[in-house]
Amino acid sequence: MKRRGLLTAIILGVFVLTGFAQAQDVSVFTRKQPKIERRYGIQLTGNFGLYAMQDVNDYRANTVDHARVGNTDGEATQGIAWGIAAVYRSHQNFRWTIGYSVMGQDKSSAAWNNTADGQAGFNEQTVNGSEFYVVGSYLIRFSEALNLHLGLGPSVVNGSMDRNSTAATSVYDAKGRGVGFRAQAGVELLLGSKLSFNVLGGYRYAQIGELRYDDRNQTEQILYYNAGSNKTMALDFSGIFVEFGIRMYFDPSTGWFRM
Repeated sequence: MKRRGLLTAIILGVFVLTGFAQAQDVSVFTRKQPKIERRYGIQLTGNFGLYAMQDVNDYRANTVDHARVGNTDGEATQGIAWGIAAVYRSHQNFRWTIGYSVMGQDKSSAAWNNTADGQAGFNEQTVNGSEFYVVGSYLIRFSEALNLHLGLGPSVVNGSMDRNSTAATSVYDAKGRGVGFRAQAGVELLLGSKLSFNVLGGYRYAQIGELRYDDRNQTEQILYYNAGSNKTMALDFSGIFVEFGIRMYFDPSTGWFRM
């Protein structure tokens, strides 16, 4: 319920920004719509972000020896993303960005000495993610060539995890989905009439609270943090990020495309 309330507040906030932007465009003394330059665009993006991943990094195989002497060799803490986005400028001071990003994989690993048989144990988990987002941005124009934009919007995050373990706890292709949001601020520098460079930074909330996988009998199971517990294993891609993008504007050649 809290997550739904937060998402509702974000969506309402975006609509408030839209209304404010539209109010800046049309005067009460005229019905003439201003001409909007660079209304349609496509953007190619690169992204570097930090991940929380507390469950993944804290996980230990459920054995006494591992709990006593286990150590973490590496943690899942960051990733590189790439993606594509469509841009629609609905008003002079407001723009919509609808995008999809593939968040690069990261790994956590742990090793321990099994004193029962003298052999070493190993546990490695690999996480992958993707993000679909809709962001509404308010534009502050410093000049024709330079804009500041402040954005906020909801997202849908997909994630998966593989666990390769010598402790008989291996799991492959465990998947889940969650609802989150993006809050961001950035600048756009025009390189020409149809081309611009965009850089922004922000915070991404992207937690997946439950993962499901198929066991050896092809029966769907929920992945729990440890055997016998009721705590589900979560993936958390939340964290700050920096994004770079090349944006290409165009004029549609067909009338039905125009809004």
